[in-house]
Amino acid sequence: MHFWEKGLNPEQLRAVFTTEGPVLILAGAGSGKTKTLTHRIAYLIDEKKVSPNAILAVTFTNKAAGEMRERIEKLLSQSEAVEYGGLVPPQYIGTFHNICCRILRREIEVLGYGKSFNILDSQDQESTIKKAMKELEVNPDQMRPRAILDAISRAKNAFTDAEQYTLQAGSYFEETIAKVFGRYQQELKRTNALDFDDLIMLTVKLFQEHPEVLEKYQKMFQYIMVDEYQDTNYPQYLLVHLLAKKHNNIFVIGDDYQSIYGWRQADIKNILNFEKDYADATVITLDRNYRSTQIILDAADGIISKNVNQRHKKLWTDIKAGELITLCPAEDEEAEARFVAETIAKEHSAERPYSHFAVLYRTNAQSRIIEEMFLRHSIDYRVVGGLKFYQRKEVKDMIAYVRLLENPRDVLALERIINEPKRGLGKATLDKWIAFGRENGLDLFDAGYEMTFEKSGLREVKIKS
Repeated sequence: MHFWEKGLNPEQLRAVFTTEGPVLILAGAGSGKTKTLTHRIAYLIDEKKVSPNAILAVTFTNKAAGEMRERIEKLLSQSEAVEYGGLVPPQYIGTFHNICCRILRREIEVLGYGKSFNILDSQDQESTIKKAMKELEVNPDQMRPRAILDAISRAKNAFTDAEQYTLQAGSYFEETIAKVFGRYQQELKRTNALDFDDLIMLTVKLFQEHPEVLEKYQKMFQYIMVDEYQDTNYPQYLLVHLLAKKHNNIFVIGDDYQSIYGWRQADIKNILNFEKDYADATVITLDRNYRSTQIILDAADGIISKNVNQRHKKLWTDIKAGELITLCPAEDEEAEARFVAETIAKEHSAERPYSHFAVLYRTNAQSRIIEEMFLRHSIDYRVVGGLKFYQRKEVKDMIAYVRLLENPRDVLALERIINEPKRGLGKATLDKWIAFGRENGLDLFDAGYEMTFEKSGLREVKIKS
């Protein structure tokens, strides 16, 4: 048995061996889709002798791309070709943004930008938007810069540029956004800068407006693979569709049940309509779950099967045993958190370590009441992938304000909030303020008033009156 066959079930093997033409893999949760994808790439390189440079593999996060590369390297290290210099994974494994950035670094000059363009982070974007708003005399109190940026991002993720947005604007709010959008893009081009949404949008425009550039990359990428296809938006769909036209070897893997990025214009129709886009497509379903018990899978199916516009998949597993699911209808968030804390405390008293428990919640704000209940029950915990509620910047800022109101001598609290929001007070001013209070035996509020009077001459006026 070859190394790229090991540990795969029949449907996974079929996905690996089906290398030519369009292929849609409907992969249920926990069905080994990453394993299937990496083994397929290894099979193409080792058995089919496809050049790694002829393979494009796209995923949604840098972490996933890194994991994919590591797995492929590990697989290829088992090849007999190692004796003759070894095999390497594809160079083009990355996120949509990463792949597009690499293409633009080579080709963007035909669009009027320099190859050394900058990519703006969120703070730079907001600064540029504020500048555009100021030039256009748009009041930031009436239209928040962040709200305008969000609208521009949604437009770009729907493949709508400033000119198209202007033509579609149907309200005063949209017309104002259109003006700011246009000025924002002008400023980006003037300073040779792009935002993250531009990376994909401009790459698609590059291919649409310059067929010779598109042909170059169509020839290069003979095999295209896309992970998490259910989360692609329209520009990403266009990009993949354009690149795959020449060889038609497009392999997408995803699950319409797991589409969660509608807020950034992800379109589930991309995966649902794959067979309409590619009439000769092969569809393979990975429905064996390696992660959960059948009890959990049946419960999940009982909910998700009610979806409309879906490709139904009934997941199964060899793990038949397992505990029943407990449903706790709680009156409010406090009752819910209390139930969780008391359940864990009870199990812990029966010698179960805290490391056996995990609590999942939908939004960050929900962690506050859960953390408070854990503290009341002396339950040790840590927040994974984020900060504890009372360690978050905005929460610590608000607490500092309350501390300062409660204790006007709280220097640490003052230092924290003196420029939150920004007031243009520097460290030198703050040091003088604190020193003045200490020298005169005043709390921070009184010291601030006294310093203001002295500086403005109001003290003398007040005394004379």
